[in-house]
Amino acid sequence: MNTKKELLKSFVIGSSIISYLIILLVVIYLFKTKEAMFDYYRYTVLAPIGIGTLSLLAKYVSIKYNVSLKKSYLFFSLLSATFVSINISRDDGTYNFASTQRWYIQYILIFVGHLFMYNMIIYPIDLYL
Repeated sequence: MNTKKELLKSFVIGSSIISYLIILLVVIYLFKTKEAMFDYYRYTVLAPIGIGTLSLLAKYVSIKYNVSLKKSYLFFSLLSATFVSINISRDDGTYNFASTQRWYIQYILIFVGHLFMYNMIIYPIDLYL
């Protein structure tokens, strides 16, 4: 197995529009409802790079430490969701939610979205290709 080729493949899969389309649609909806307050253009560049990098790291951990790819993607999906949740919590002005309950819903959506994206979209494509 060519490790560099496998890592590049995982990065490309993770950074493709197929991988983060659901999350992108949610962000577009939040901008239309005026609940999102961050730089949309910066997000559309950085999100695919971040997702691709974490996909690459998941593959690297799987290869290097002989961990199943499924477990590796599960771990990195949780890490990704945690990172995003921490970042939106510490930045004032990321979202403009009216209630604390809406913030809790957002955290749940982030975890569900990242679990779905990494484990139901990226992981199967990575296995197939």
